[in-house]
Amino acid sequence: MGLDPISNIAGAVKGIIDKFVPDANEKLKMQLELATKEIVQEHERLLAQANTNLEEAKNPNVFVSGWRPAAGWVCVLGLAYTFLLHPYMVWISTLASFAAPPPIESGLLQYLLGAMLGIGGLRTWDKVKGVETKGMSLK
Repeated sequence: MGLDPISNIAGAVKGIIDKFVPDANEKLKMQLELATKEIVQEHERLLAQANTNLEEAKNPNVFVSGWRPAAGWVCVLGLAYTFLLHPYMVWISTLASFAAPPPIESGLLQYLLGAMLGIGGLRTWDKVKGVETKGMSLK
């Protein structure tokens, strides 16, 4: 079961169908209808999120449209500190005999960067191949 209420309700309904519907064909028909409704609802949810993202990207206010680039810059700054600045600071602190600054956990930053680059890469690939995402042009 998923964390969202639709999956929880669908799981409960599937259990009820399994217990109380004796005819195998009728059971399969009901499960197919339920699965179709789940897919349609998930599609509608994803479409609504895509439309929200599109409207956010169009907004001239940097606090609305700039949160994704800000997340990218935070990620880049964190990775620059982790892989460029911190090793030199540790080396200098060892030579100068003072405490080295603490490292930061870079696993989450790498995960965020990978996700952002992957999504951006997929969109770039679509543009190169001439594929236009219906209703989501960001030209």
